[in-house]
Amino acid sequence: YNGTARNHIARINADGSLDASFDPGAGASYDVQTTALQPDGKIIIGGWFESYNGTARNHITRLLGGDGTTGVGAGGARDNAFGLWPNPNNGEQLWLSMPVKSGATKVAVAIRDVMGHDVLAQAVTISGGEPNALLELIGLAAGTYTVSIETAGGRTTLPLVIEP
Repeated sequence: YNGTARNHIARINADGSLDASFDPGAGASYDVQTTALQPDGKIIIGGWFESYNGTARNHITRLLGGDGTTGVGAGGARDNAFGLWPNPNNGEQLWLSMPVKSGATKVAVAIRDVMGHDVLAQAVTISGGEPNALLELIGLAAGTYTVSIETAGGRTTLPLVIEP
């Protein structure tokens, strides 16, 4: 950014200058496509990267501090840390990612509207070499949804926004 290497992510001050207090270190191994600021001030990033600062992160991670340290969720890295992208979405295709160490993981995905009604249910298998699955969203109206992802190891629920 303006001549300073930042490895796919930088924090910018209100005046457009680089915030030197945020050092992403080695940063993301590939492109960051989206960010979300959480109420506690932490940042979620998602994109094409498979690691952040040398730690496997398969397309999503939470930046814990100004020094670019990462984790997933409040309790640190989890084996079933799912990600959705792009989110917000245009209502056509949604990628589901999960770090899969080996073999295949069967996943039941249910997308629910704000009333809790299933608007899409699909079973997918995510393989060790390909930790992503594509979901077709054609026909979903603009709005806020929840995505319930269930494996043998438990259930995760994530928000999804479909933009007009």
